[in-house]
Amino acid sequence: MDPRLKNQRSEIEDRDDVILRASGIAKSYRMGDARVEVLRQVDLSIRRGEFVAIEGRSGSGKSTLLHILGALESIDGGSLSFQGRDYSRHTVQSSGMFARLATNRWTNRAKWGFLAAFMICSVVDRVSQDLDIRPLTIACLVAFHVLLFANLGVRLVQAVWADAMERPLARLRNREFGFVFQFYHLLPELNVLENTLLGRMIEHSWLNYWPRRRQLVQRATQVLRQLGLEHRLKHKPSQLSGGERQRVAIARALLNDPQVLFADEPTGNLDAETGRQIMALLEALHREQGQTIVMVTHDRAIARQADRVLLLKDGRLTVDTGPSTEKMCDGR
Repeated sequence: MDPRLKNQRSEIEDRDDVILRASGIAKSYRMGDARVEVLRQVDLSIRRGEFVAIEGRSGSGKSTLLHILGALESIDGGSLSFQGRDYSRHTVQSSGMFARLATNRWTNRAKWGFLAAFMICSVVDRVSQDLDIRPLTIACLVAFHVLLFANLGVRLVQAVWADAMERPLARLRNREFGFVFQFYHLLPELNVLENTLLGRMIEHSWLNYWPRRRQLVQRATQVLRQLGLEHRLKHKPSQLSGGERQRVAIARALLNDPQVLFADEPTGNLDAETGRQIMALLEALHREQGQTIVMVTHDRAIARQADRVLLLKDGRLTVDTGPSTEKMCDGR
């Protein structure tokens, strides 16, 4: 670990307002027969009300780290905690040798091979008068069903386990975190107000949503008014500019009054002037409302508008030596 990052982390952890902590985060992906390490023993602590920017080149793993912090992706190793509560998410596939064996591709091929052998043996047994291969036919049928039910049983257990793991993470994402992405992710069929309400509509069943509808609409209208979109409530995304679409995405993220706002290249799909406007909006949220923000970007000028800037390179976090970091070390 970079000594400067270690010193900063120690100073931050001495405070009692750390809201988000990651320790020893490791993440890799398999590409063919090769395994690519994206994150290697990443440590990070975020204070309440802090604006942190994570800078790095395209493909460096910035978005992966942000998705992991936001409970959108699993980790290979390490731990994550929000307000002192662990929410580390581990892959279901690592649940034992039997599970891996039952879902292995060669096991699946053997299953269908036994079925094919059973059908061939059945035909031969009917046609031939001299060969008695009924025991082999029965053995192929039994082997096929053993592999079939083992596969189905493991997948059922995995589905139940995954659902049990996903529920607390879904509550965390819906109630404590907000997400702003580069490409807006607005539904073209819905207007501005409906897109802002989308998360709450998905979270609740229709019977639970309807009694809360008036309150949620009032909250959404209030947030959109704060972002200067009160005159666009009934407009579809196709009728909005890029900056207005991103403002709608920010409104959707702010609707649940999140403890932490995650921003993934929020200006990456915008022209320079509109990007400055979106950054001014994020800075205002941070400065005036004390919003905790974790942002990733490849643009150094944008990153240095944050309180603290970290660089992600070769799967590891290091400290930026720019003026933003010096300001943070001087007392922020």
